[in-house]
Amino acid sequence: MKSFHIWDFPDDIYILIKPKAKEKLFAHLYLKFGNRERLAKFLHLDPTTIKEYQLGFSDKDDKKWIQYIPVKFFKIMKTYFTKCLVKEIENSVLAYRPRAGTPIENPILPIKESPELYRIVGHILGDGSATKRKVPYYANSCKDLREEFITDLQIFGKVKISNRKLTVPVINFPTAITKTLSHCLDVPFAIKERLPKNIFSAPKKCKSALLRALFDDEGSSSAQVTIAMINKKLIEDIKVLLLEFGILSSSICVTKNNSCSSYYHLSVLAKSNEDFLNKIGFSHPKKLSILIAQVKKRYRKHRTREISEIENLILDYLRRVKHARTIEIANNIHLGLCHTLLHLKRIERENKIKKSIEENKFYRWHI
Repeated sequence: MKSFHIWDFPDDIYILIKPKAKEKLFAHLYLKFGNRERLAKFLHLDPTTIKEYQLGFSDKDDKKWIQYIPVKFFKIMKTYFTKCLVKEIENSVLAYRPRAGTPIENPILPIKESPELYRIVGHILGDGSATKRKVPYYANSCKDLREEFITDLQIFGKVKISNRKLTVPVINFPTAITKTLSHCLDVPFAIKERLPKNIFSAPKKCKSALLRALFDDEGSSSAQVTIAMINKKLIEDIKVLLLEFGILSSSICVTKNNSCSSYYHLSVLAKSNEDFLNKIGFSHPKKLSILIAQVKKRYRKHRTREISEIENLILDYLRRVKHARTIEIANNIHLGLCHTLLHLKRIERENKIKKSIEENKFYRWHI
């Protein structure tokens, strides 16, 4: 698995290191260059800036401010470090952040490829946002997915998050994470145009984690597992990754929504549902339960049943749960969605059940 050291971070990330390691670092550099002034001249910086880097603070407006050191400084100086000093510096990092913003404290370095890392990437590409001038966030109405995302963030170290509520609950997290991931993985989060190139050479458990996150956010699970996104290249990349797991999917289709924007979608073929369940799956509990029901349906003992038997199963189920959607009834009685709907409409015509329509246009049936 790949690892990303602080030397791989973008130039506009700033780091804070332990005083002891910092003194050793500057003593080594002054020995190499002669003094602070010569080091500053080599770096095209003011000697005062070098002094602030060394002291770890700057005086402005009669206040002392903690002084982080830009990663760019370490990249330039790395050729003058010994291997032991390189290792000691990274092990001594107390925090890192952009020029301004919430720091990642007690960071875990180097950052290593892992399912958690790629699951975070998948969620940012899905229901997340990481634009240049705003704090990145992940928004999802599913509590399980939000909790999983918060837990995954801790692979970076001590990560401070904040929760807020818009139309759905939102988790804000530090810009340092999206800046670093975007740079190291070469993935443009702001425009969401493709998957990171590294994912195609990553271990399968990483590929599976990224796909699961994308399907959790942008996918649906009913008669078929489907995913839809605005960018065609993303869907093409997803199709390629699915095939690596032996999961067959439909051709990519394009649809226009009410605002005339195009989005692209594909569906997992029914014969690959079981492979999808076993190799990718869902963390979203409702989508997972529907998929499990679809797979179980393929193994039902009785392929044909009397109409009266199906009707009794539907009525018994509705008496127990009071009301249910079509897909919930279909999964419970192990019958296809279209066939279930035909039976429901027939029973409705006989005035044995009624239906109501929710805001999202799903039928909800009750006795």
